[in-house]
Amino acid sequence: MNKPDYDELIERLRGVADDYGGQLTEQAEADGYPLYHLDLPGPEGAPHFLLSAGIHGEEPGSTTGFLHWCERDLAKWLHIFHIEAFPCLNPWGFERGNRYDASGRDLNRCFREETPPPAVRMVREVTAGRRYAMAVDMHEDCDYYGFYVYERLEHGPNVAPALLQRIALEGPLSYGEEGDDPPIEQGLVHMPLPPGKSLIALAAGRPQWPLAFYLYHVADHVITVETPGRQPLDVRVRMQRAAAETALHFTQRRLGL
Repeated sequence: MNKPDYDELIERLRGVADDYGGQLTEQAEADGYPLYHLDLPGPEGAPHFLLSAGIHGEEPGSTTGFLHWCERDLAKWLHIFHIEAFPCLNPWGFERGNRYDASGRDLNRCFREETPPPAVRMVREVTAGRRYAMAVDMHEDCDYYGFYVYERLEHGPNVAPALLQRIALEGPLSYGEEGDDPPIEQGLVHMPLPPGKSLIALAAGRPQWPLAFYLYHVADHVITVETPGRQPLDVRVRMQRAAAETALHFTQRRLGL
């Protein structure tokens, strides 16, 4: 996939779903494109694991990395987890290299709106009433040369140390830039939770919600990974795959599976 091609992406993901007894289901339409949810059931009672990618269209490594992970790494996890995904939440932007949707909205700021864009509404409707052991929100930072991760927890353990150790095998970590707020050190965004405040309470105090803030309500553990857009695409793809793999290994150990 040299130039982002949404039809090719969906065709390949449909093959993944067919190969593993899953479903790639059209759930909504936005800007002339169908929006999909990928559902890959595991054993009865398996914990749910959620991945999302492509909410910002100028971050192709997230969606491409997710696709490569599906085609190369997915099979070994389906006897442990029930895996769900939103493979590309902004196909209009994906094909055009544009952060926003066709109306100029940043979809990753719309998760608290009463009448949100179709992609946001789809995520809320599909995940309503479900509980995920882990949710991984896959992003890129087009201005950075190094990888970083957001992780905020009310209680441990945290996945960031193992994840950053693994990512460092694929490429550089970010040490931040002057003026970063919050600061980044060795690939970890320092976002301490105020004492006595829950993640839900933290989100309630913010007028705009990114996807991660919404996921606090449906997942036990949420991370946002940011691959460095100034690195070659193949490096970013390897980083996205490594992030998904590390998060799955961590969750498997945490749950004693």
